[in-house]
Formats: sequence, C-alpha cells, structure tokens
Amino acid sequence: MSGVISFDDLREACRAGGPEGWLRFAELYAPVVRHLLEHHFSGEGGAALLPKVFEAARAEPGELLGEAGGNEKEFLLRLRDLVFRIGREARGPGPTPPQPSPGVGPAEPEKVAAALESFPVLQQQLLALALRGYSPETLKVMLRFEPETTRGALEQFTGKLGAASSGALAAGAGKALVAAASAAPRGEQCVAESAFARWADGQMTWRERETTDRHMAECIHCLNRSAEYLEVFHFFRMLPPASANDVEEIAAALGLPAAAAATKKKTPWWLRLLGG
Repeated sequence: MSGVISFDDLREACRAGGPEGWLRFAELYAPVVRHLLEHHFSGEGGAALLPKVFEAARAEPGELLGEAGGNEKEFLLRLRDLVFRIGREARGPGPTPPQPSPGVGPAEPEKVAAALESFPVLQQQLLALALRGYSPETLKVMLRFEPETTRGALEQFTGKLGAASSGALAAGAGKALVAAASAAPRGEQCVAESAFARWADGQMTWRERETTDRHMAECIHCLNRSAEYLEVFHFFRMLPPASANDVEEIAAALGLPAAAAATKKKTPWWLRLLGG
C-alpha cells in the first residue's frame, strides 16, 4: 500500500486486518500519538506506551475508525481519546499530579469554569491549551496569538481565580486545573463532535458559527473538546514523519512483518484529506 491513500481506503484496509493497512496506520499516526503521550503522560513512561495505543486501536478498529463517510479529522479526536484512556490506565488510581494549591484545585471546578467563561471563546481556547502546558511561543503557531497576548490572558485568568492560583500554575498545576474544570459531562444541547473541525476550518454558516460560539462560551465541555481538537490536529499536521524505530516497535507489538518501516516521505495531510 503505497502512494496517496484516502482515509476511507485506510479504514477499510485496517478493518480487513491486513498488515499493510496497519503499517500505514502506524506510519501516519505514530508522531501525534508519541507527542500526546510525552506531553501529557511523561510521569507514566510517555512514549513507552506507544505500542499499547496501537494494540488498542487494532483491537477495536470499528469504534476508533468510525463508519464509512466519517472523515479523518473526526477520527483524530477519537484517537486522542484513546491515547488518554491508555495513559490514564497506566497512571492508575489516585490523584493526578501535580496538585494545585488550596483554593483552586479539583474541589472547585466551578470556579475555574467561571473564570474561563469571562473570556471570549478564542481566548478561552487559548487558556485551555496554555493550562495544558503549551508555551506562548507554541500557541503562536497553533492559534496565531502573540505570546504577549497569551501571557496577558493567563495573568488575567489567575487574577480571577485568586492569589493562590499563581503559585499553582507556576508549579505546573494547570493540567490538573483544566482537567477538573472540563470533567463536566456532555449535555443534550452540546455541539456535535463532527462540528469542531468545521468550526476550526471556517466551514460553518454565519448563523451556525454564532450559535456554536455562544454555546462554547458557556459550556466547559464543548470548549474543552474544541481545544482538544485544535491540539491533536495541529500536531498531526505539523510533526515530522514517523521514525523507523517507532514503526518497527509498533509492528512488533502488533505481530506485523517488519517491512520497510519508516516512510521516507510522509504524504502531506492536505493531500490525504483531498484523497478522502
């Protein structure tokens, strides 16, 4: 299986269980899976969990890859969910380190959500990603906000939470803060999962965009999901091709032949999407 392949073709190849489909799957998605593991689960071994994610993907291809007609962008959000499930299983029971200072921790998610809701939607997304440990310089590439804007928004945000939050964020507790605030369940009026890519790509009508913006400004669940989509799609699009070592390790875990493991040239994301 070489050259440009559509997402539909890849989905069918993986569902058929053939080694070529899963080798291509590993080549395409190992970089973003590795990044998510290293960034969010370094304390659990991070990249050491890489083969486990692909083992789980192969064990449940229907649930992960979706039905015919679903696109790659929607799949990426499900892939991120799978990465987090594996990472959390590796973490085991117990509190998520590091713990925030008293007054801004998991016991007060409503306070965090209320502080976020006081910002416009785009800055809410910026803060949700900044709290996940992304630097102002990285967020400039991701969201096109100048670093000064990010730092100013974080300063305002911590001011709304109270003095204790500044030390907590400086100690790296932002991930715990946003995790606590975003644990709210999906409601009946929440945005469809398929809408986040359309929102980010500007493919909504003016009325749809206005309705979606209004909802996300008041719904921590949907704000969180939109930020998760922006994260996974950005790194899928921007990261370099998978290394030979990563693909070989995944192939070994899946019991696949160690064929030409690393792609010498990764098919551009936009060309794959056109193919799909």
